[in-house]
This record gives sequence, structure tokens and C-alpha cells, in this order.
Amino acid sequence: MEERKKTDNLSLQSDATLDVDDTASYPPVLEIAPFPTLASLNEITTTLSRRSQHATKGMNDHSDLKGSGMESGAKVEDDTFLEPLDEGWKSKGWLVVLSTFLVNFSVFGYCFCWGNFQKLYLQPDVYGTETSAFKIAFVGTSASACMMSLGLFISPVIMRLGYRRTMCIGTVVAPLGLILASFATQLWHIYLSQGILFGLGATFVFSPSIGLPSQWFVKRRAFATGIAVSGSGIGGVCLSPMSQQLIEHLGYRNALRVLGATMFGLLCISTALAMSRFKPSPSGRPWYALVDRSLLGTQFNLLFLFSLLVPFGYIAPFFLMPTYAASIGVDSTNGAALVSIMSATNAICRIVLGYLGDRFGRLNIMFFSTFLSAYAILFGLSGGAFVSMIPSVTADIVGIANIQTGLGMSYAATTIGNLMGTPISGLLQTQYGWTAAIQWCGAITMSASVVALVLRMVRADYKLYAKV
Repeated sequence: MEERKKTDNLSLQSDATLDVDDTASYPPVLEIAPFPTLASLNEITTTLSRRSQHATKGMNDHSDLKGSGMESGAKVEDDTFLEPLDEGWKSKGWLVVLSTFLVNFSVFGYCFCWGNFQKLYLQPDVYGTETSAFKIAFVGTSASACMMSLGLFISPVIMRLGYRRTMCIGTVVAPLGLILASFATQLWHIYLSQGILFGLGATFVFSPSIGLPSQWFVKRRAFATGIAVSGSGIGGVCLSPMSQQLIEHLGYRNALRVLGATMFGLLCISTALAMSRFKPSPSGRPWYALVDRSLLGTQFNLLFLFSLLVPFGYIAPFFLMPTYAASIGVDSTNGAALVSIMSATNAICRIVLGYLGDRFGRLNIMFFSTFLSAYAILFGLSGGAFVSMIPSVTADIVGIANIQTGLGMSYAATTIGNLMGTPISGLLQTQYGWTAAIQWCGAITMSASVVALVLRMVRADYKLYAKV
């Protein structure tokens, strides 16, 4: 009799540990079951049935999203079965935000100070007799184009190696590109090192890091991403005058070496802080798949078109500002300071508009800010907001589990704009003057804002007053 009671108690203990979270809602188990094994089997069946009903209910709870702009090509975000998020100030997600901030500070901060090197390389005693403003611009634009567009090809690497190991590659390669450029003796050395190699290394740190803040935040997603990407603006504030001072006092070769060493230290810290909430590619797709066709649909296609247009008018003002300042009689120091001012207001707008995006709708703010940035006087206050909005909007459209692939596809669309935007503006300036170049940037940005408006209306089911 005692042996039977022990068996029954073991059975009850086993049943009680099946699903601790749901035991309170289950009917009480008999203290002494006539057939212990059957009692355990019945409890297991009940548990599986309840879990199945819970999963079905979770799917049904999202069925109303179809009427609010969600379509077959979009993925429903569901954090129900993930670890609950703590979005307070003690959350370790803020360390991830700091990691992404340092990446943006380093790689984009350098890109924003490229104008100082471009103006230098055009001097006759450097490379001025071998190139032109149109040709040399491809060094800076190829770096930014590689950084953004190669994310589509880096996604399979991230799925294979993980986020942190992928960032380790970029932590070495990106600074190496700048240091090798300091030893260049011919123009094509600059294209390969300061352009291609740096851009390749930058994408290995940028692509894994840019989607990480969105994994740790839901309600504060755009705000957290805005803080993270504001690093690029603050990097421009710091590195643009710093690089100009280094060039004037140490020469451009030593300036490149100092920038490379500084970048390596910052990227090491960033890589150490990078943490992911879950492993990449949880959907079970092959790691080498570049494009997920299931993500394609009206909403994502409109986001893709927006990403294609918007960089044409965004990068050129930062790259051409030192040259424009020199053309109106401003010295090199003040020309670099103008880039710093633009970068500072750019950083502030990313944080503020990211916060407003969480409160009033991310697509609403993305359209509004892009529309305002088409006007030169408002560019610094609104131009960079789309950078903080694209990761958040992508997560809203494709789902947080697919954000790495979605971002890779979105950033791949920026290739042409990042590569050709500044050269086209420079060519227009050479042929028709600065007014034509400025009008081109404004017109293409206005076109991007129209696409953002269409996407906003589609996702809001054509309602004028909706938070989307």
C-alpha cells in the first residue's frame, strides 16, 4: 500500500511540472488515482489541448490586423511566446542601443567628414591633376553605398556566424581601410582602400547592429532606434572638425591613421556590447537565401521604393558642404563647422522624431519629416529622421523575427542613391550651378515623401486620422 502511495505521489509531482504557468487554470488532480498512468496521460492530453487552444487564440487575436493594412506579404509580429520585455531604463537593451550608437558614430561619422578629404584630394599637389569633383566623389559614395547596400549579402553571413562574430570582422576591416589609405601613392589606391575596403568593413558592423535595438523594444522602438542612429550625427559633429584639424596639423596621412585607430577602439567596445534577443533566421529558411519572397507585397514594395529614392537627396549636402562653403568664401575650418552643425541638428531630429514616431505613428512621422527635408532651410532638422524610422517601419511590416532580412532588402535599395546621389549633384553644380544641384536634391526628396504618404495611406486602410 505504501509503495502504491509513493507511485501516486511521483505521478502527481510529474504532472505538476508539466507546465507551471498554466497549473492554476487546470482542474485539481485526484490525490489517489485508481490508475496513475492513465491519470498522467489524461493530464498530458489536457495540457496539449490547452496549449493548442492558446496558440489558436493568439492567431485569432491578430486577425483584425488584416483590415488595418496588413496583407499576405506582411508578417505579424508576435512577442507572446518570447521572454517578456523590460523597456525601462534598467533594461540591458539600452546597452544594445549604446552598441549601435558607437557603430553609427564611427562609420557614419567618418562618412560625414569625407568632404574634408574630397576637398583636399582635389588640390593640384595631391590628386587634383588626375581627377575631378565628379570622379573623386565616388570614393566617398562607394563607401556609403557598400555599407548600406551590401546588407542583403551580409544577412546570410549573420545567419551563419551570428551577430557578434560578424561584427568582429568589420571591427578589423573598416579601420584597416583607412590605415591602408594613408599609405596610398596612386589614386586607385584611394578608391580601393578608403572607398571599397572601408565600405565593406563598415557593412559588417552596421548591418548586424542596426536591427538589434528593435529586438529589445516594442513601445519605445522608434525612440530607441533614434538614439542609436543619432550616433551618426554626433559622429559628424565630432569627427568633421577633428579630421580637419588633424589634416592641418599632422597631414592627411597621419589624420587617416588617427581616425583608423580611434574607430578600431570604438568598434571593439561596440562589438562587446552587442547582444541579440534571439538567433537570426528563426523561420527555418536556408542561411544562404538572400531574398525572402514571402515578405514581398504592396507595403514592403512601397518601402523598397522609398528606400531607393530618399538617399539621392540626403548624402549630397554633407559631402558637398565644404566645397560649397569654399565657393562662397568660407574658410576650411568654418566649412567643417557647417557640417558639424548639420550633423548636430540631424542627431537631435532622429531622437526627437523617433520619440514622436512611437507616440503618433512611425509612418506618419516618416512622411512628415521627409516632406520637410525637401526644403533646404529645414533639412538639418528633419533630413535624417528616415534613418531611425526605416528599421522600425520594417519591423512593423515584416515582423521582428524577419527584421534582419527585411532590413537587408530595404538597405539594398539605397545602393543607387548612395552611389550616384553626390556625383549627380556635383555634375549638376558643374554644368548649371549650385541652384540646380540644390533643386535636384529637393525634388528627389519630395518624390520620396510622396511614396511614404502612399505607404502610410495603404497601411492605415486609407484613413486620414490613424496612428501608423
